[in-house]
Amino acid sequence: MLSKKNPQVGKAVVRLMELSNDERTRLLYESQQKMEWDNLARERAARKEGLSEGRKEGLSEGRKEGLSEGRIEIAKKALSKGSSVEFIQEITGLDTETIQSLKE
Repeated sequence: MLSKKNPQVGKAVVRLMELSNDERTRLLYESQQKMEWDNLARERAARKEGLSEGRKEGLSEGRKEGLSEGRIEIAKKALSKGSSVEFIQEITGLDTETIQSLKE
């Protein structure tokens, strides 16, 4: 029998038998066990929600950075083709200082 080979299993079996004999104690134990499971489920759900929110924020930041980098690349190419700062500002939405700094 497994309970004889492993003392912890044996203790668990004894405890289970004790709880099973007394209905009030068994119901109390089951109630406590259910509360622990509910708490674990809430914690998992909260972690999952937190991860989901973190991913959304990360994607949003990544998109913003990508758009910004794309605008800068367009401005660099337009400058190399001789476009005016005003034209580049109009098509990229970048400010004059940013475009001027790309010339250097």
